[in-house]
Amino acid sequence: PVEARWIPLEEPGRYFEVQCVRVLAGELGFDEVQTYTLVSSKEALAIHGTAFSEDQILANPLTDEMDALRADLFLGMLGVIARNHAQRNLSLHFFEIGRVFEGQRESTHLALALTGKAPHAGWEGPERTADFFDLKGRLMKVLEKLGAGNVVWRPSSHAAFSLFLELYCGEEEVGFVGQVSGRLARSKKIEGDLFYAELDLDLLLKQVGTPAKFTPLPGFPAVQRDLALIVPEGRRF
Repeated sequence: PVEARWIPLEEPGRYFEVQCVRVLAGELGFDEVQTYTLVSSKEALAIHGTAFSEDQILANPLTDEMDALRADLFLGMLGVIARNHAQRNLSLHFFEIGRVFEGQRESTHLALALTGKAPHAGWEGPERTADFFDLKGRLMKVLEKLGAGNVVWRPSSHAAFSLFLELYCGEEEVGFVGQVSGRLARSKKIEGDLFYAELDLDLLLKQVGTPAKFTPLPGFPAVQRDLALIVPEGRRF
């Protein structure tokens, strides 16, 4: 007899939190992308310096470029940005929520990528190039939304990054953030600085483990307005 069983994409109770993260990423100015779950094991080895486990390698891949289950969202995001830069779309703010595979463990990750011009609200200053702190500020918004404001940022190193920090919740690593190395960016024909972050949402939500609390909407919400005042020349501030 044929047997079937239902396997949820997220753990029970996680779907709502994942959807909240998706909405928040859009509110922070990121556009959503979706990439293949299959990647090149050779490219992953060249970039990360570690080989995939046997559980992640396909026995009969269609091509050598798609012969393994991805262990993170980084390779796919690099490809998306490289293709956009080839079409001269240079200011990119992308995010992806997708499944990754580590041995026999499957989890949901969030990736954020930022390159080119920083988001510009209109009147607070001239255009400028995005930097690491633009991505860090948005990542902190996501962590606050998930109730993980106590995450510890630890400096570390990675062959693919010139600046690399690991994120810890307690003693568990839940993600990383950094600036992609110029060597790797040039090899992909990516122009300018590229900043990237990735979170293990399943692991992060499990570590946090506290229900979200409702906060009333402010009675006087903040607004952005141009303000002009006429005062006597002798007025001292």
